[in-house]
Amino acid sequence: MAARKKKTAAPSFLAFVADLGVTLEPGQRVFWSIAADGVEPGELRGADRALARAFFGDVDTIPAGARSVVAAVKGAEIGWSFVLGLRLLYRALTADISDAAPGEVRSALCVAPDVRTGRIPIRVAREFAERHPTISGLIENPTTDGFIIRRENGRTAVECLPASVGGRATRGRRFVEVALDEASMFRDESGAVSDRDVFRSVVTRCKGTTWLGSTPWLPSNLLWKLVEDNWGRPTKALAARLPTESMRSNKKVLADVARVRALDPIAASVEYDCELPSASTLFFDSVALDAAMVDELPAVGPSDALGAGADLGLKRDASALVIASATRGVIVPRELLEIKPKRNQPLKPSTVFERFAETAGVHGVDSILADQHYILSLREGLEGAGIRAVESPSGSAGKLRVHETVRTLLNEGKLRFGPAHRGLVDQLRSIVALPVAGGGVVIRQPRSKYGGHCDLASAFILAAYVLARRLRRTNQPRGVPRATPRPDYTSAQYQFGNTRPVAASEPVLEVVHGLGVVLKCYRKQRRPGDRTFGYGNAFGGY
Repeated sequence: MAARKKKTAAPSFLAFVADLGVTLEPGQRVFWSIAADGVEPGELRGADRALARAFFGDVDTIPAGARSVVAAVKGAEIGWSFVLGLRLLYRALTADISDAAPGEVRSALCVAPDVRTGRIPIRVAREFAERHPTISGLIENPTTDGFIIRRENGRTAVECLPASVGGRATRGRRFVEVALDEASMFRDESGAVSDRDVFRSVVTRCKGTTWLGSTPWLPSNLLWKLVEDNWGRPTKALAARLPTESMRSNKKVLADVARVRALDPIAASVEYDCELPSASTLFFDSVALDAAMVDELPAVGPSDALGAGADLGLKRDASALVIASATRGVIVPRELLEIKPKRNQPLKPSTVFERFAETAGVHGVDSILADQHYILSLREGLEGAGIRAVESPSGSAGKLRVHETVRTLLNEGKLRFGPAHRGLVDQLRSIVALPVAGGGVVIRQPRSKYGGHCDLASAFILAAYVLARRLRRTNQPRGVPRATPRPDYTSAQYQFGNTRPVAASEPVLEVVHGLGVVLKCYRKQRRPGDRTFGYGNAFGGY
């Protein structure tokens, strides 16, 4: 009877990395030895012990139950995705799969906001696997999204998937290792994909370690919560803070960090120092946004004022239209329309304009506020439908004024959002205000790694601004006479040169066009940039 082959103990992860010809820098070596190889921080000495204390807090021994989840808020350029790719390859080669069902292929999986981000560690794993004389012969079915490893007792895979709604793409499978890369960005532009959903879908099915890593963004992110609860006292997870300057010793990387820090200290604190954006840089207050969320929205009434805002994008960004109503003293989004371009397939302006006109027509809206981007095309595209495209206040000062108006509404409790608006609220929550030289701030709407630029939030802000101006002008329910009634623009005193009488039955459209000349004639003191949107003001428009 042939003797059974003895099982060879797998090398440590750091030994595997060294065998691939990779030399880790001191900070990288300390972190991965503790997080991946099970080294206890208290076993280290000297500079390594100091680094471990900086990364994990004053911890000597990590409970075994905390090691199955590693949550790391990290700086940029620390080699996270690179070493993560090697870790996935290592687990695909060494993980115990003896209990796998016949034909089952367990994955070392990377989940990312989109497949482009997810492919980064997969490319690293494949490149090193193909270069290694032993591992290269085990590779099957290589693609851009992953490959199969043929082992003696079965098969494993190294692959990537995008974060999906409710974690659908990652359910019903078992994994030897899972990496949630850029976990703080696991929310699509509609808000349907969340980091918690994806985490729940994999953590119970992962037979190895579940890794969460990302630069910090929102205090409500799962990653930040895990780090906040477990840093220095690991119970449910091993939490780490990995600033770039502690993880790296490469002179070029450190020089780049110093250069960015000199140019933009706030960005450097987030991108390199693992600092959460402070409350002062988040433009809309998170507590106020949470308070504005309600289970049931007030029903729209037939006499409620409506406002429409649009954010037009055709190539990289989505085109968004939001219809909002002023109902019982609060502003409520009533319809969210978002049209996203496909990769290498820009949106057709005619299709976008047709959808905008159709949606606005359903609600009886005859004008849409939009910024100067593509405003001329938007005007031309909506003209045939009888809908006016009106330009919002322009420039940094105008944009700030619009945003400040909506922030005031929020702080005064005059905005309401329902369960279907979580994506919109998350976009509002991500908008930041950055100080600029000479005082003042500029509004920045961060671009997510998976596309999008807070398009729905931009459209809603414009719609709310329209309604804020109308509410400020009336400040009382419809049907109640204004304290100062509007002038009778059909009277002779308002006619240009008093040369053309206007009958009371003359079409309003002609009166409006005539009024544009009157305003130009009677308001010569008004200069560009003054708070007016033209002739529409006199008729309850913008």
